[in-house]
Amino acid sequence: MTACTSGKSVDDWRPSMTPLLNYSSDRLFTINDHPYCKATLDAYCNYLYSPGALGNLMIKRQHQSIQILQGNTRNGFSQVFYRYSIAKIRHRRELPKDFYRILIRHNYFQKLETLLSRRPRPEMSMQQRLADVQLNYELGSIWAAAIREAIIDRMNKKFPGYYRIPEKSMPIELDVERRRMRRILISQISQAIWKDDANWQKVVNLFKRLQKSYVHVIADLDIPDSIRNDWTERILSVKLVLPGSMPEISDEECSTTRINSCATSSTPSWG
Repeated sequence: MTACTSGKSVDDWRPSMTPLLNYSSDRLFTINDHPYCKATLDAYCNYLYSPGALGNLMIKRQHQSIQILQGNTRNGFSQVFYRYSIAKIRHRRELPKDFYRILIRHNYFQKLETLLSRRPRPEMSMQQRLADVQLNYELGSIWAAAIREAIIDRMNKKFPGYYRIPEKSMPIELDVERRRMRRILISQISQAIWKDDANWQKVVNLFKRLQKSYVHVIADLDIPDSIRNDWTERILSVKLVLPGSMPEISDEECSTTRINSCATSSTPSWG
């Protein structure tokens, strides 16, 4: 069962922000209790793209509902970008200290709050629209430059004089180490932003139930005990990993706003 949801204005980003509102059609059947498919689909689409729902979905489940943020806020941000930005602001002091200091030096978080509080585009003046474009570009540049600056600083502490080496003359060993440090930094940023997120706790609970279900299914299979024990051990050995928290596989995709999932042979990472 799906329902549409609507977010609050970005002006209410602070912790007092209320949950998303729910929308759904209650006329799923005809008088004879037969599905009226076209009417159901039309009603669903009308709700989904209504001004209140803005394209967001909520998947109803027995234990916990799952929000799918594919719509926009009232002032034109994607819900995914908006939630990611709010997580940055709320958990900024949990970010790696060197990375955090760089962002503070560039006034990143105050500028991000300004961006999130912009007017809806139909209400903007020409000057406000151009300022919005500039601020968007500036924030992206600050974030990317802060990552690069933090990596150069870390590399220079480990290899004094590193900052003087032209990229074209970079020894392969240093380039490999630079890539490793980048993955570590992205991993640290991801953990700081998402560790206490409510949606992550939902994933943890769902994973535990899923793991338990597999164990029960394996126990009821008509297979040799040696195979049953091996399969059970494998299921129980699988560990859930916070998106981006494994430097070996972390990248910007797991620490930004893309919906994705990735896994290794022994430890799946949910993003």
